[in-house]
Amino acid sequence: MKKYKNIRYISDTENFLEIILCEKSLISYPIHNHIFDFTAGIIIDGVIKIDINGKTDFYKKNDIFVIPPYTPHSITSVNSYSMASICVNKKTVKILSVCKIKHKIDDFIKKSGLNFSVDSISPQFTNLIASKLKFLKYDETLGINKNLKNQLELYPENNIDIYNMSKTEYISKYQFIRNFKNKTGLTPHKFLIQNRIRKAQRLIKKNFSLTETAVNTGFYDQSHFIKYFKDIVGLTPTDYKMACEQNIDFNTKPV
Repeated sequence: MKKYKNIRYISDTENFLEIILCEKSLISYPIHNHIFDFTAGIIIDGVIKIDINGKTDFYKKNDIFVIPPYTPHSITSVNSYSMASICVNKKTVKILSVCKIKHKIDDFIKKSGLNFSVDSISPQFTNLIASKLKFLKYDETLGINKNLKNQLELYPENNIDIYNMSKTEYISKYQFIRNFKNKTGLTPHKFLIQNRIRKAQRLIKKNFSLTETAVNTGFYDQSHFIKYFKDIVGLTPTDYKMACEQNIDFNTKPV
């Protein structure tokens, strides 16, 4: 099975699931959030520091964390670490029972062909994260009107300046920036760039060329695209493309 620089992205786009497996990684991730997914992780080896909503904790072998959508957090490597993360779309969590969420995750892990058993590392892992996913609360309003929220999340490639954003809320641009950062942990500009990069990741998985991806996400300067991508993902777009593995086919039975 292909892997690149000790990071593997294994996706099931039909069921909106993804596993990210980091092996002996030193990559740290600055403050960010995930607008579409819950993220659950288990530390396989090493130590990382996670800051969630301003609260810092250290996670070591067998420790589990679950982060809801929109929750600002950062991950810092304390030393070389190995970690498995599972991303589950918030719509999936909303409509399915705990039992069905667990079944989907279990099935996904089996069909991913990973060379370790998550349940053997931490008993009841999928039970625990399925329950946490279902009952964790989060605020997705961002404190802004729905039209602007949709623009920032679904069409981040469009240029929307701070002045025009603040006009929709009838406040000064400085007050808008403060309010937005209090809600998301990011300035409006950083939130927009983050969402462009998330969209770029989805396009790369659909086999868009890197040039097409950059243009379709609002980056007309290739160097800016590469810089922002690496800052947020921890890999260059080329490295990320090599680290992404073929989608799991859920129409076939696991071997």
